[in-house]
Amino acid sequence: VMGEPGKALYAADEYNHCTYKAEIGPDGFVSGISRFASVGEFSSVPGPGGKVFVADGLVYVFGPDGTPEKTIRLPERPASILFRDGKLIAAARTSLYEIKP
Repeated sequence: VMGEPGKALYAADEYNHCTYKAEIGPDGFVSGISRFASVGEFSSVPGPGGKVFVADGLVYVFGPDGTPEKTIRLPERPASILFRDGKLIAAARTSLYEIKP
């Protein structure tokens, strides 16, 4: 999990299958940890427009306030996700998928 001061950090909890949100202060310390979504297994990443993408069997898309917006189905179970050049990249067991959100 990576983040930067002044921005929200999202972390998936594999054991409890949920995603947490926290704030990173200017000193690098994490505070204000709260449950953000009731899904979360491997990876979560903030995306364009403040949306949050969470990998948990599928890719779940949430609004900035945690409201579910849509689900993205892939041919394989996504394990890790990230944004690059405005596209969502999902790594699965045998493939990489590039999705334009």
